[in-house]
Amino acid sequence: MTDPIRASLRLAAAGLALVVASFALAACNVVGNGLVGPTWRVTAVATTVPAWQGVVPAAESLRYTITFANDGTAAIKADCNQVTATYTTTPGGSITITPGPSTLAACPADSMGQPFVAALSTVTSYSVNGDQLVLRQPDNSRLELTGRSS
Repeated sequence: MTDPIRASLRLAAAGLALVVASFALAACNVVGNGLVGPTWRVTAVATTVPAWQGVVPAAESLRYTITFANDGTAAIKADCNQVTATYTTTPGGSITITPGPSTLAACPADSMGQPFVAALSTVTSYSVNGDQLVLRQPDNSRLELTGRSS
């Protein structure tokens, strides 16, 4: 083969590699569609493990929040404790949230901080509709959150 043909083939192979890499990165996207931006406050919960169900009053919703960042990290407020986490999403609506280090403050007796973090760690899918976020677990348990300022 002549040098111009080899150069063209190398350029085509490099272009193909770039396209394949772009698709691979999109499949493992950490920036979920609509997740980044608001601080999401829990408004309703229906989970089986841990067993927790009910509507969260607006004043109480500020005790249980999650904020997703562009870099694949999330900040969780679990009542009186702060938890750092990482997350990944896929274009199809899958999500994995992995809680990390946490403060260890003694929260009030009515605290649902630990069940909230436990529920977040088991969600597998999400959907965003305007300022509403639903996080679902495999058994179809769900956390409903709002991104409204109140």
